[in-house]
Amino acid sequence: QSQSQQQQTTGGSCFLAPILATTLHTSLSAYVHDTMDGEFDVDDFLPGIQQWKDETLVPWVSAVVGSDSTDHWTTWLDHLVLDCFVHCRMAELFDLIADYPDSLPAVLEVGPLLNPTQLHSAFSRALQQSLCHRLLHPGAATSQIIDVYMNTIKVLRHIDPSDRLLQQVAEPVRTYLRGRPDTVRCIITNLTDQDADLYQELRRQDAKPLEDTMNNNQLHFGGGLGNGNGNDENDEEEEEEPDMNWMPPPPLSKQRAAFF
Repeated sequence: QSQSQQQQTTGGSCFLAPILATTLHTSLSAYVHDTMDGEFDVDDFLPGIQQWKDETLVPWVSAVVGSDSTDHWTTWLDHLVLDCFVHCRMAELFDLIADYPDSLPAVLEVGPLLNPTQLHSAFSRALQQSLCHRLLHPGAATSQIIDVYMNTIKVLRHIDPSDRLLQQVAEPVRTYLRGRPDTVRCIITNLTDQDADLYQELRRQDAKPLEDTMNNNQLHFGGGLGNGNGNDENDEEEEEEPDMNWMPPPPLSKQRAAFF
């Protein structure tokens, strides 16, 4: 075959197309991992990867498949970049959560890519497996599990504000914590420790600390009397005087006899 015939054949749906696709996927995936693997404090990896694709892969593909099929492969490569990017971050989700908030730039960059790649289910499964293997085991302290769980909530709400991912991922963690004998004690410790993540998170959500609630209860219900506004004397003045001529109603049997 001539070179032009080979190019046309490769660009179409022939036996060489899967080989070309596998080669491009392997090259792009390796470049993505080498570029951003373990780097969480940078939020502009995607433009650099797209530039490398345009300058390196697209010209090579054009030389192989010919100009007539270049647009098709370029569109496919655009989607492949996003796919490889998300899969790279999926492989290190636990580290992203453990390093939060230092990993926030990486979290914010991967979040918007779930919709165009439709990798929500794979993302959820990867995080569940990572949490089960690296966190939900007897070697992890309950306080550590709670801290990672709090970070998981924060990270997933950046990625998916609808909380659908959180509902899928959080249930195994909650179930495991229910079986831990010291879970309640650790939660109470976190609630009363002003330096703990759980205490700070509740304060950020405008929740009142326990001591504030107790003080308010004493203020409103002090002594168990009054209506909570501290004006007991005014309340007594506003009460109606008892009716000294009050008589109880007649028995029901007499009321029925009078009616009939």
